[in-house]
Amino acid sequence: MVYAENKAYIQVLFHLLLFINNLILIPAYFIPIPRSVPLKCWVILPAILSILLRQVIERTLFYRIKELFN
Repeated sequence: MVYAENKAYIQVLFHLLLFINNLILIPAYFIPIPRSVPLKCWVILPAILSILLRQVIERTLFYRIKELFN
């Protein structure tokens, strides 16, 4: 029972964090680029930040899952 509750908790947390991660990309794709902002600051940096955040989320949850099942 505890195993199922922990697994459900981790899955919800993972999807919530990925949703927050995807919010980072919204300005890059849906908001018009102001002329004063370089393209790389508007598109490339949010994409890189999104990738790094996803890596942190996946690694953190991987170690959390590993702790739970050992």
